[in-house]
Amino acid sequence: MIYLVSRSPRRAKILRDFGYEFKVVETSYEEKSSVKGEKDVALLNAKRKLNLVKIIPKSGVLVAADTIVWVDGRILGKPQDVKEAVEHLSILSGRSHYVVTGVAMFKVDTGEREYLLEETLVTFFPLDREEIEWLALNGEAIDKAGSYAIQGRAGIFVRRIEGCYMNVVGLPLPSMYPILRRWGELPNGLSIP
Repeated sequence: MIYLVSRSPRRAKILRDFGYEFKVVETSYEEKSSVKGEKDVALLNAKRKLNLVKIIPKSGVLVAADTIVWVDGRILGKPQDVKEAVEHLSILSGRSHYVVTGVAMFKVDTGEREYLLEETLVTFFPLDREEIEWLALNGEAIDKAGSYAIQGRAGIFVRRIEGCYMNVVGLPLPSMYPILRRWGELPNGLSIP
């Protein structure tokens, strides 16, 4: 059983879509927004979330993740309001940026830990003011790092993606799968001797 240390509906959807059984568990770690920092802050946040899980199950795998958008040494976190979403999308317009997800995984019964830092390069077409406002006002921007959801309306403005698409959504499952497989956590309907 996977225990997801995240309230992200996007991470839950990825696990569900690929047939994983999971439960959401709470952490006492509160994310702090920062506009400065290196890309590895995503992994540091994931580790902190994992280390502050409120109730640890007796078995299974705990999975904590954090996703940031990083451009020119600046972190574009979740916007506080529409104005900040417009600012983020203006920065991303016509440019490339990194979507970085840190993943911390803990196999409870053996004490094993694994850490991943996945980077995907995303390039946006140039956006005009109306397109930026359309994205910022549609309700998708507010709870997303960088103020956009690639699987939502912003997807039509993505010119190129280099790397893992699922990472941009919020969980790099293809990179996690070999670890989960080794630990015996397989999607429903898949059995490997």
